[in-house]
Amino acid sequence: MKKYIISGYLLLFLLTGCTAKKNVSAEAVIRGTVADADVETVFLEDRVDREYVIIDSAAVTDGAFVMQTALGYAQRLFLKSDKAGPRFPYFLSPGEQSVHLDFDSPVNSRIEGSEAHVLFEDFNAGVAEIDRELKSVQKKMEKASMSRDQAAADSLEKVYISVKEKEPALVLSWASEHAASPVASYVMDRNAYFFDYDEILPFYQKLDEKQKQNRYALTLKKYLDVLKTVQVGEIVPDITLPDPGGNLFTLSDIRGQYTLLDFWASWCGPCRTANPDVVRLYKQFRKKGFRIVGISLDRDHDAWLEAMQQDGLTWVHVSDLKGWNSQAVEVYGVRSIPHTLLLDPEGRIVARNLNGKALRDKVAELYGEN
Repeated sequence: MKKYIISGYLLLFLLTGCTAKKNVSAEAVIRGTVADADVETVFLEDRVDREYVIIDSAAVTDGAFVMQTALGYAQRLFLKSDKAGPRFPYFLSPGEQSVHLDFDSPVNSRIEGSEAHVLFEDFNAGVAEIDRELKSVQKKMEKASMSRDQAAADSLEKVYISVKEKEPALVLSWASEHAASPVASYVMDRNAYFFDYDEILPFYQKLDEKQKQNRYALTLKKYLDVLKTVQVGEIVPDITLPDPGGNLFTLSDIRGQYTLLDFWASWCGPCRTANPDVVRLYKQFRKKGFRIVGISLDRDHDAWLEAMQQDGLTWVHVSDLKGWNSQAVEVYGVRSIPHTLLLDPEGRIVARNLNGKALRDKVAELYGEN
């Protein structure tokens, strides 16, 4: 079994969830078969800070391999080959499990013996059912649009919204029911962008001390701590970031007017789709003093500038060009974009994550136009 050398801190994070208090002597044994004759090595990977990290590997002999790796509790890891092909995400558990990997026909791949993965598949099945419902409604909406049946289209839009709301409801109920498994912490952390602080906190409080030490619960707790500082009624945390010309801009310097913090990126399709609404909002209220600060999660300076010009975004823009590693992501707890924070003249948050008509109506209310 070939081992890959990684930093001591990273290894501790991968195996214990950043805590030295837990016993990491538990071991996962993976007995695998590989359908692809040309595969010589199978790698076990983790994903840390949006990057894949190799943590173990095993040679393939006569289409089979055995891998033994320290694993203190069930974790979502990835198996891939030394050839081009997909990564297979599995929830691996301490103890023995078997896998069959088919890199040419991924649908034939499977894992057996991991209770955590069975749980994960149960959750995924619920999400898949909601996705099927959404696609069915979308087809009906398209048909209504083509036939110019506005009444049917309006009715179906309400149905679509109703079905869409099933996914966060599933996350909350499923995670709460399975809180004794690290899979629940993973599911809640992965989908935390759906929720506000008061919705996540009851789940976290339900975890026992053991589960609070798994890596997903630790990340969720860190997110909760940040989220608490950016709730409605809180003074928004200050931040200093460079504008496109490299000049430093500090948010607190522009207090005195209602201000929208608009988190976006040039590569974000939903952000670009939403931009015309934001432009209209700015044009409608700028003479009243309304301000927008665009905070981009771009990495490419030129792409950032081009998107601003193409979409007609004429307000203040800042970015440290670090993508999801931006200081803004950490300070404001941004998990998905587009994302917005609406501030009053004192810098107090009056609304979170509004867009489209809901955002326009809120701004109009603040200016007494409703």
